[in-house]
Amino acid sequence: MSFRSLNTAAYLNMFKKAIAILLAKRKSTSFKYASLTELSLFTIFLVQCISKTTQQINDVCHPPLEMQKKYQRINSLLVEIKAKLEKLQAHSNNLKLFNVKIKALNEAFRECNSIIENDKKENETNSVEEEMEEFDDMSEYEYNTSVTPDNNNALCNPMYDNTDQTASFIAESEPIVKKRTLQSILLYASSLLSKDQKTQQNLKKIVNLLHEQKEVSLNNIVTACGIPKYRAVDILGKLSGAQRPLVSKRYDKEFFYTLVDDE
Repeated sequence: MSFRSLNTAAYLNMFKKAIAILLAKRKSTSFKYASLTELSLFTIFLVQCISKTTQQINDVCHPPLEMQKKYQRINSLLVEIKAKLEKLQAHSNNLKLFNVKIKALNEAFRECNSIIENDKKENETNSVEEEMEEFDDMSEYEYNTSVTPDNNNALCNPMYDNTDQTASFIAESEPIVKKRTLQSILLYASSLLSKDQKTQQNLKKIVNLLHEQKEVSLNNIVTACGIPKYRAVDILGKLSGAQRPLVSKRYDKEFFYTLVDDE
């Protein structure tokens, strides 16, 4: 048995077995779709085949030292390839796990966004209903259209007839403005701001303070209510900038705020 024939037959048999393994796993005639796992298995098998073939060649033919070094070099290169493929496979597994976690996080964000949108729509609907109810309450005016005649007054006595002097009384229908109660003010103000607990608590403090005092400066509001200045400015800005303002302001070296408690 010659060195050339043994070398050719051994490597031919080795590649046939490797191809058969890959084809059996992939059920395909193409290698470009092979996974990292399959490439790793192929490399391991290739290392084993080359090691066995090299050993057989050394036992039978005793090839030159230079040829043995080449076989050893090939074997070491395949071992390095195997190690790198194993690292790639580990990275691939980590990426798969990372993708699973990203999908779960994305689903969680999507569900959270859906809940927030539903809550926002519900809050908007409730705010519109509350504003309409308050508007109906504010629109109920009392009119004074009756005049009670005084029989002791000659001018109003129908039995009195004086052609030289004629008196007529016209009772004008003047609407009596209905003042806002503190509860109605808080209800309307609450619909203008976000529904989180902290904002609603700060709003209640500010409205109560403005309801108790005629006019309060911004610094006094911040001090008395114990809230940050930027939060107070935000709340007061929304109350004064509403379609039906709840607060009026003026500037005299600093801002002063007054509660608008009637229409």
